[in-house]
Amino acid sequence: MLFNDDRKNNDIKKLFKEGFSMKKKVSILMTLVILLFTSINTYAVKLNDIENHWAENNIISLLDRGIISGYPNGTFKPENNVTRAEALKMILVLLKNDVGNATNGKWYDNYYNEALKNKYILEGEFDNLDKPITRGEFARLIIRALDEEYPENLKEYKNQITDYKNIPDEYKDFVLKAYTKGIITGYANGSFKAKNSVTRAEAVTMLIRFLDPNIRIIPDLKDEIVEEIEDDSFIEPDIYVHYFEGKYDYEHFAFILENAKEYKNKGAVSHTFVTECISHPNINSVYFKNVYGNFMDKKIDEIEQQKKTSPKFEGGNGIYGLAKKDNWKPVNGTFEGREGEKIQYKVTVSNGKTTKEYIIDVRFNDRKFY
Repeated sequence: MLFNDDRKNNDIKKLFKEGFSMKKKVSILMTLVILLFTSINTYAVKLNDIENHWAENNIISLLDRGIISGYPNGTFKPENNVTRAEALKMILVLLKNDVGNATNGKWYDNYYNEALKNKYILEGEFDNLDKPITRGEFARLIIRALDEEYPENLKEYKNQITDYKNIPDEYKDFVLKAYTKGIITGYANGSFKAKNSVTRAEAVTMLIRFLDPNIRIIPDLKDEIVEEIEDDSFIEPDIYVHYFEGKYDYEHFAFILENAKEYKNKGAVSHTFVTECISHPNINSVYFKNVYGNFMDKKIDEIEQQKKTSPKFEGGNGIYGLAKKDNWKPVNGTFEGREGEKIQYKVTVSNGKTTKEYIIDVRFNDRKFY
């Protein structure tokens, strides 16, 4: 409550006893009612998609500090990916250096220039600020902004990160520092997954740990670590989720291999990509209609189809796409696809010797097709 002691309540009663006109009394009463209701923390009401979320408290904490904000429709979308531009703004606002949106050009131009000025990023590191930021990139951004000492035996922790050798060299030092500081932790299997995108909930948690060393999850240095045998022939995929918006695009989104050229090179070991929806399994196998004569009225099991042949890339760099619903229907149930609904996929990549799985989260965009 706004008025939570007897003195304040008595003062209010006194005002009404001292002969105010009815008009003034009504005015004062309305003001008090407004203050009463605006004083209550209404984030739980305004943000209708964070209740019982694992990062709810962290999200509310940064909202209270004005470091992040929700969307006008009352959501926070905690599982949405954070773009590079949004990450730059977050870290600058966190450091009380909010330069504001640019009035001309891209909204994030001021934040980009300020981040360059402070050397949180370097010229040429980000080719596209609208792309989702990766865990490796986020680690680099945070560590450059963090003014702290690091353990002398920093390198000894690298064996605790099971996929450390697969982390691009440009991020390895930053990943180790963020890991040993307990700001960005690894996954349950010991991997860091530096190429995975960062969700809004994950970014909030990292920023809270950046601010408060007391809540960081500092790893213990283990005595014995069994290292993975490195497979030099395995090519780590750089998967980017592309959301279609064009008038004549007939897919909601697609998974694009940014480094498809590496797989096309002569001499490269053939890799198989199997994409499986694990949140909505009924869309893995679909009945296509009006899509190429060979597919007419035939059941196509996309998972089995991808297991048999590796992508040849003639049609581009895509390894998966969710077509508009007019062209297919799911089996074993229905799929309506609500706006903003989370869909989770597992992409399994194998070269016959090494097999790795990658989890990709997307948000369904219920767009109109023309």
